Amino acid sequence: TDDLKLQRHCSGKTITDFSTIFLLIFVDSGLFSKTEALDKLEHLRIVRNWQDNIMYLSTKEIIENIED
Repeated sequence: TDDLKLQRHCSGKTITDFSTIFLLIFVDSGLFSKTEALDKLEHLRIVRNWQDNIMYLSTKEIIENIED
């Protein structure tokens, strides 16, 4: 929820992204495979009790669509 509050607060003032962006950066840089990133995202979902919220769903979709 902190990510969503920040995005609403900064809307139109600066570029923001979900904190899960680090997973995408790690995949892009070769530090994580797509599978590792998806595993970490799933762990975050469980620990943070995100269920199927927008941060989880959008990050999952982006990771899954990264070309190998």
